Amino acid sequence: GQYLGKKGPELVGLARIVTDYVTIGYLADIYVLPSHQGKGLAPWLMECLNEILDEWPDLRRFLLLTSSPQASKLYEQALGTFEWGQSHSGKLYLLEKRGPVMPDGPADADDED
Repeated sequence: GQYLGKKGPELVGLARIVTDYVTIGYLADIYVLPSHQGKGLAPWLMECLNEILDEWPDLRRFLLLTSSPQASKLYEQALGTFEWGQSHSGKLYLLEKRGPVMPDGPADADDED
């Protein structure tokens, strides 16, 4: 997370990955306080996520869910994810970024993961 503070640290933004520390990661949270939005923290958090993912040698998949088509496009641009699936209602998007040990592109029906 990103801290700001004079009297003590104040958490103003965070990105949290839930992982097995080996092959898979899931973006569980990404948030910037409304009072600190528009100051470049979200793009900086995306850069930090990319650095972590790029240095993860055994990463197979990085996943995230969003209900926003706009956020889906943002993640595709900022993190290099692609849409892996949608809920039946079309209101929830599952996005994936393949790690270095997985081939690029959407998963096939033959994918044995």
